[in-house]
Amino acid sequence: MSFRLRAIGGERSGQTIPLESDLVSFGRDGENWASFVNDSAMSRHHAHITADPGGLVLVDLASTNGTFVNGVKIGAPYPLTVGDQIRMGSQTFIVELEASTSAPQAPAGRVKRTEVSRYGSRKKETSGAIEPLYRGDGYDPLDHLKGCSLPQIDLSGCVRVLIILLIIMIVAALLFFLVGLVVGFGTMFGAGVGGGAGAGGTGGAAAGGGGNSGGQDQPQQSPPPQESRAEQGIEILDVRIGYDKRGGSLLKPIVLVKWRNATNQPVSRIYGRVRVLDADGKLMVEKLREPIYEGAPIEPGEIHEDTVDSGGILLEKLPMGRPTTAKVNVEKVQ
Repeated sequence: MSFRLRAIGGERSGQTIPLESDLVSFGRDGENWASFVNDSAMSRHHAHITADPGGLVLVDLASTNGTFVNGVKIGAPYPLTVGDQIRMGSQTFIVELEASTSAPQAPAGRVKRTEVSRYGSRKKETSGAIEPLYRGDGYDPLDHLKGCSLPQIDLSGCVRVLIILLIIMIVAALLFFLVGLVVGFGTMFGAGVGGGAGAGGTGGAAAGGGGNSGGQDQPQQSPPPQESRAEQGIEILDVRIGYDKRGGSLLKPIVLVKWRNATNQPVSRIYGRVRVLDADGKLMVEKLREPIYEGAPIEPGEIHEDTVDSGGILLEKLPMGRPTTAKVNVEKVQ
């Protein structure tokens, strides 16, 4: 008595698979007796059916999606009977009796040999010459060699999502690095340009900075002095922008103010509004109630002048560009 499987669902619906061998293996790998290379739901070595005098036995080979008989997933070897429906991956079969019970015989005088792989699938059966394995109608034995010769990798949906997320993270990190590099280079370039311009007027700046003993080594800029005026009893004599490396390795702009105490009492604190402009007169930064001076009392009639070494208003964060001038308005005096 011979049996066969008839496909009733899947890519080979209507085709039959004879169960004439002692072992018939199923899977996506081309090594199997019945291979389904395009069925991604089927494992590479999914299951096999053995034939013995007691009948047919179906064994699941620890497949990913499991093997089902009559809608029930099997976990142990399952004896088959005629009419049982088997589902593996996207393929569905029904067990039937063969119309013809005569099995093909090997030619006389030749030895018939069957080799079985470690997965339980038949690798080849020979009787003097290699007998082709069953691959279904329309199977081309060179299909797996067409196109790229690399082995096919079946990536599940979760793995694909992880790979996409990893690529997005790498691209975002590269963009963040490039933006930081461009901003840092622009800031350093702007500070260098300002330092060079200040070095050109070192003579006048060094002469005006009486308390700056190291004026020759500190690049600073000397724009046109702010018009002298008195506010809240404080006479602003000069406002200019210098550069120094306070608290870091890069030159930073500092607003330096020269003023005279025109009140009749000592002054130890001055607060006001500070505006920083670029070469085109465009406002870059405006600070309100900014400490202009905090320190030892300045007696009436005395003059105080900030230097790049001490005092002044440090500009930590500036938009792209180079500050050229600054204006100061006194708001409060203590």
